[in-house]
Amino acid sequence: MASETGVDGGVRIEVVDDPTGEEIAKLRDWLRVDVPRLRMTSVHHPVRPGEMSGGVLAAVQTAALSPEVFAALITAVGGWLATRTMSRRTRIRIKIDNREFEYEGPANARPEEIARQLGQAVGAPRPPQTPPR
Repeated sequence: MASETGVDGGVRIEVVDDPTGEEIAKLRDWLRVDVPRLRMTSVHHPVRPGEMSGGVLAAVQTAALSPEVFAALITAVGGWLATRTMSRRTRIRIKIDNREFEYEGPANARPEEIARQLGQAVGAPRPPQTPPR
């Protein structure tokens, strides 16, 4: 559950139907550039018998977030999904505290529209508005 100061338990994002971990790696790289103040950890699938690596990348996860950083995260994910939907539909799963949402980016949607839809689905807090001058 989100508190007044942000998201208490953090956020976990997975790309559905990404057995190689390539798409979540692309999203992780996108978020590092788009939201540099976001602290993420990479979550890997458990190592299977015969594998020598740390397993395939499964998700990115954050700790508790302020409303501003959470809004920036949702906006960045919307932008990433918009670039993906030009070539194929991409479905993501977002876990926030004890809630879970799946979202499939619509074909040819604008990043702002996807971010708005995502924000409504997950109940994203809105960043404070600067009063007009």
